[in-house]
Amino acid sequence: MNKLNIVRTQTPTSRLPSPAPSLLLPLRNEDKLARESDVTVSTNVTSYAEYKGFFIYVLSAVLLLGYMAWLLLPEKALNYFGVYYYPDKYWAQAVPAYLLMLMLYVYICLALYNTEVKTLPLDDPRTKRSP
Repeated sequence: MNKLNIVRTQTPTSRLPSPAPSLLLPLRNEDKLARESDVTVSTNVTSYAEYKGFFIYVLSAVLLLGYMAWLLLPEKALNYFGVYYYPDKYWAQAVPAYLLMLMLYVYICLALYNTEVKTLPLDDPRTKRSP
């Protein structure tokens, strides 16, 4: 069996520093309220949402640059960089155009749906108002 050797980094005569005088005073009312609060304020832990947000930001920038390179560079330049397999350049213009028309179609259909289906009839009692 291997034995674990423990090395002391402090001499036995060294002492721990004494606490600050402000820590020895009784708690003030604000401190007591802060300790009883459900809100946790901490600066030493970074949430994963910040990492995810930064990753998505960088990924979207890289994808945009790749898309723009594919769209704007000629085929010879793409081959020079070792890119030989890519979709037809038609799709670089067709997909954004289709998405734009889809957004317009959804916008118009939603307005028509709200007008025809969600609008109350004129003889409905909920459309009357008191004078």
